[in-house]
Amino acid sequence: MTSNNNMDMDDQIAYLLGAMSLDGRALSGGNFGNEKSLQTYKAHDAVMSDGSDSEDSTYSPSPSVSSKANADVEASSQTYPPSPYPPFQAPSACSLLQYTQRQLQTGRFSTTGGDYLETIFTHREAFYAYPQGHQGCAIGFSDLASLLEAREWRADRDSDSEAAAAFKHEAVMIAHS
Repeated sequence: MTSNNNMDMDDQIAYLLGAMSLDGRALSGGNFGNEKSLQTYKAHDAVMSDGSDSEDSTYSPSPSVSSKANADVEASSQTYPPSPYPPFQAPSACSLLQYTQRQLQTGRFSTTGGDYLETIFTHREAFYAYPQGHQGCAIGFSDLASLLEAREWRADRDSDSEAAAAFKHEAVMIAHS
């Protein structure tokens, strides 16, 4: 019984596809709607078509679109009264990460000896002791990783990529805890 339904459906689809044309008109023998739906289709098609080639670089938006864009620009340039609330500031990293960041920026942080692991393990102990004091440390570890990735290679910086990966991992671990 289902194979008969599938055959009927296949026949119907083949008939529908055979009765279609690219200009939106049904070919002879197809009774796929009344004249009103065909007029609606043609009106909708005329609205969607701007008559220009998609490669044309001289496109100009319709007046209604450009006037709406101008209204949006005018609305966004309005001044608003000052907010009674202080501006939002992301929490800063703990002192250990700030110190490590200063060492990185001045070029005194070597990764070859595994100093980055000592920083991570020391920070974990401080984090587990007082998590509320480390709200910005995920961002701090991400910043350290970015600094390591951006600095140039030297012999005493042989493990910068490993340290950057470890700092990124630590940032994710802190963010999810």
